[in-house]
Amino acid sequence: MNPNKDPVCVRRIKWRRVLPVLNLWRCITAGLRIRTLIPATLAICVAAGFRDVVTDSQAFVAGHLFPVPLRGALDGLLGLLLRSDVQPLPLIATIALLLIPVCMISRSAASDAFRNERLGWLAAGAAVLRHSTAIGITTLLAILIGGAVLSTLRISAWVLSPGNSLMIIIAAICLLAAATLFIAWLLSLAAIGIDSCSGSDALSRGLSYSISNKAFTVCCLLIITCLSNGAAFLAGTLQAAAQIVAEHQLSDSAEASPQSNEYPGPNNAILGINAETPIPQQEHLFPMTVQLSVFLSGIGLLYVILRQKEDAVRLDELDGGAQRQ
Repeated sequence: MNPNKDPVCVRRIKWRRVLPVLNLWRCITAGLRIRTLIPATLAICVAAGFRDVVTDSQAFVAGHLFPVPLRGALDGLLGLLLRSDVQPLPLIATIALLLIPVCMISRSAASDAFRNERLGWLAAGAAVLRHSTAIGITTLLAILIGGAVLSTLRISAWVLSPGNSLMIIIAAICLLAAATLFIAWLLSLAAIGIDSCSGSDALSRGLSYSISNKAFTVCCLLIITCLSNGAAFLAGTLQAAAQIVAEHQLSDSAEASPQSNEYPGPNNAILGINAETPIPQQEHLFPMTVQLSVFLSGIGLLYVILRQKEDAVRLDELDGGAQRQ
């Protein structure tokens, strides 16, 4: 038997096409862009005004596992399920803080990662604001569904005794439904930002994608959480090192000055620290901003990956991103 003499071309394996989950690593580079850091910074700064829900954690969510607005929204929602004292205005304001940044950061990250396009934050914001009606509709639908879940739990608690096994099962189902709805809502905002779809279609996509790929979605969220926390840790380490260097430079200059032999301490104006500024905006603003930016960038990339799995579309086929701004 004669061997094959035709030339054989061995092509390099494109692992990101074989394993789409590897694209989640690009949320770090996409989340560290100025066009994604600016919306995240604005969200963090505004969130500081609602600190009773945003930063005063009720120990429902472990520590700093999630970014600040997400942690505040999750604590508030779990507080409603557990009948804790949750103020409605800060909770609504915290959820409203996530509307525009999720869409903007998701759109910019997806355009950067899958289309190699530089979509500035002003262009992304203008594109997202044109779909403000869709954002309101998908949020309203999510609130209505969440209200139905909460009503089911409250009615069950009123009818059944607290130690009833059926009550425990219903509570577990409602908790799982609330978590699924929150993830689907985030994915629906990413769908509006990336694909410019309507509100009902966006929430439908978020629910169908997250339910059809439960294990995959949870694993991807764990990866995104680890990546965002790792990026925040590195950002905090870099900020601390820069502050130490600045303090040493100020100390050397104070010692070299003949006018005063005493070290006046770090110059808060040079370090960008205001004594009247709350602590989260002094020492932790940059790490929290990086954490939120990388996390929301990962949400946008996760939506595109889930869409590719469900609808069998190419990763660079973005309905909204295909149109250059």
